[in-house]
Amino acid sequence: MYKNILRVNGEYLAKAQAVPVNTSAPGNGGPIRAHNTQGALELAIVAATQVSFSSGKSLTVTVQDCDTQNGSYADVPVLFKKTFAGATTIKAGEVIGVLPLASDVRPFVKVKLTTDDTAPTGTVDVFTTYLPR
Repeated sequence: MYKNILRVNGEYLAKAQAVPVNTSAPGNGGPIRAHNTQGALELAIVAATQVSFSSGKSLTVTVQDCDTQNGSYADVPVLFKKTFAGATTIKAGEVIGVLPLASDVRPFVKVKLTTDDTAPTGTVDVFTTYLPR
C-alpha cells in the first residue's frame, strides 16, 4: 500500500483547480457528504499538473462544513498550511499534503484554497481518502 491512495472514484473537493494567485478561492468540486465517518477520512492535496511556488510563500487549504448542502458554510478549526522554504516545484501526481477530517464535521464539507504567492503556477486536486483500519 506504500504511496497508494484509496479514494472514492470521481469525488473531488477541487479537481484540476488552478492555484489561486495571492487570494482565496472556493474549491471547484464538492460539497460532499462526509459526516458519520468516525475519523476514517482524510483530505489529500495532490498536484494535478506541475505546481510551482515562490520562496517563502504558502498554500493553505481550509475545510468548511454545513448542515445542508446549499446552506452557509463555516471554517472548521483544523486546516492545512504549507510554507515553502525555497522556490519549489511539485511534479504532477505528487502529494503536497494531507489533512485529517475531524470526526465531528457537519454533514457537508467543501474546501477553500488560499495562497500568498503572486506568481504560483499549476493545478491541484483535493479529495477524500480512506484511512486503513
